[in-house]
Amino acid sequence: MKKRASKSQASPRVPPRNRNRVQSVERAVSILRAFRPDAPKWGVTSLSAHLNLPKTIVTRLLATLEDAGFVEQDEADRTYYLGRSIYELAGAYANRNELIRISNAFLVQLVAKTGFTAQLSILDGKEIVCLAACESPMVVRAVFYPGLRRPIHATASGKVLLSGLSDDAARTLLCDEELPAITSNTITDIGELVKHLTTVRQQGYATNYGESIEGLIAVAAPVRNYQGQIVAAISLGFPKQFVTDDQIPELIQQVVNTAQQISQRLGAYSNFR
Repeated sequence: MKKRASKSQASPRVPPRNRNRVQSVERAVSILRAFRPDAPKWGVTSLSAHLNLPKTIVTRLLATLEDAGFVEQDEADRTYYLGRSIYELAGAYANRNELIRISNAFLVQLVAKTGFTAQLSILDGKEIVCLAACESPMVVRAVFYPGLRRPIHATASGKVLLSGLSDDAARTLLCDEELPAITSNTITDIGELVKHLTTVRQQGYATNYGESIEGLIAVAAPVRNYQGQIVAAISLGFPKQFVTDDQIPELIQQVVNTAQQISQRLGAYSNFR
C-alpha cells in the first residue's frame, strides 16, 4: 500500500485562522515578517519555499507590496528587500511610542557616561526585542539595534523582564522545559533560572556573563510604569576585556539610575523594588 504523502507544514508565522481573519492579509504579513537581519533579501522561489506558499501567490503579493512601497526589488538579482514604507511606519511608531521617545535621550546619556552600548528592550513571547539602542563609539563593542531578538533566558534584559512575572507565570512562559544552551555559560535548567529570578527581584538588576555571547558582559535594570509594573529593561553591554571586576558595580549603578529616571518619566513611584 502506498503511503499517503504528508502535507506541507504551514508557516509558523501565520496564526490559526478564524472567521475574522483575511487570508490574503495574513499571507502578506508572513512575507513581511520573513525579512529579518539574517535574511534581508528574498527571491520569489526561496520565499515561496520558506513560507510554503505557491510561487504565483507570492509573486502577486510581492507585486502588491511593491506598489505600496513596502518592498523594493533589486534590479541586478531580482530579489526583494524591505521598502521605504516600512521605515515610514517604523518612524511613526517610534515617534508615537512614549517609552521609546522618553528613553532615547537617556540611552544617549548612558553611553556618554560609560562608553558602552545601551539598549531598551521589551518582552515578546520567549524573546526580548530591542526597541531602541545607542551604540558605543568604540571599534570593538556590543552591537544592538531596533528589532534585534534574543532568547529571554540567556540575557540580562530577559532576566529582568522575567522577574516581573510570578514564578508560575515564568515557568508557563518557558513551558517548564530544559532551556537551549547558547553558550557554555547559559542557564539551561528552568528551576535554576526561576530561583535566580528571586535574586534579580531583590537586588533590582540582572547580569549576564557570557550567557548569550562569549566574552560579552551585560547588566540590565527594570523600567516600570505608573502602576509599578515592569514594562521594559535598560541594559548595557560591553566586552569583558574592557572592564575590571571593580568597575562593574559602578556600571550597574549607572544602568539602575537610568532605568529609574525613565520610570519616573512614565509616572512610577520612587520605590522601584
